[in-house]
Amino acid sequence: MATPGKGSWAAVTPLARSASDALLVDGWWADGVFAWSDPQDSQSLAADGAPLVAYSLAGKAVTLPSTLVHPSFAVPGDNGVTIVTGGDRYPWNAKTFESCTAAGGCGPSIDATPAPVNLDPAPGPWVEGEPTFAFVHAAPETTTSFSQAVLNAWYKTRQLWLWYGTGANPYQVAGAGTGIAAPTWSADGKLILYVKDNGLWLIDPYGGRVETTPGHPALSGGPAVRLVSQLFAGPWPDYYGYTDWRSQFAWYTGELTVS
Repeated sequence: MATPGKGSWAAVTPLARSASDALLVDGWWADGVFAWSDPQDSQSLAADGAPLVAYSLAGKAVTLPSTLVHPSFAVPGDNGVTIVTGGDRYPWNAKTFESCTAAGGCGPSIDATPAPVNLDPAPGPWVEGEPTFAFVHAAPETTTSFSQAVLNAWYKTRQLWLWYGTGANPYQVAGAGTGIAAPTWSADGKLILYVKDNGLWLIDPYGGRVETTPGHPALSGGPAVRLVSQLFAGPWPDYYGYTDWRSQFAWYTGELTVS
């Protein structure tokens, strides 16, 4: 890890070493990096979750709660990281949110959430002085069958939900449909890009409401616009019901406008 200088490279500073465990990088925070510590570099052990560690440039390491080792289960932000906790390797088992600082303090990410399962946290920008937070809410699943038909049926229970402002309860953005994954905010906090039906969609989560104040429950949100018709050529989700959608696309939010 190095920092570019003028005409040269700064010295590389190791943040952590391990003779036996793999260190799987998640993302940066203000003074270091978040990474999972994978015991014995074992894919099998990591499949059931691994502790997330905040490594600072000053050489200090703080162990945070365990999560599944997927980018959407630990989302770095300005003040720390939002993690998806609970259960085992199956995304439909008891998953919900915590926000943690790099110093190790953890607590609920938002004022209230529907009962698990809650996935794909997307802390958004502040709008009119209030924080925003989008996420996927899904039904719990108890089946031990992993046929593609069972996975597809569970995926159809996934809905887009939105939380806006302290003291509020989150609500469903029904106009987005079902089978939702990977919600991502536009830079101005007015639109959400998300996956549905193996494609990319865009929606105004505040559209269709009776109230004119942002954050009041919408009638439906929208209308939703399909931007990309197909992301994967093969079957999805995979055996454990997870797909790393963000490895399939990237987008720039700085100057996005919709008319």
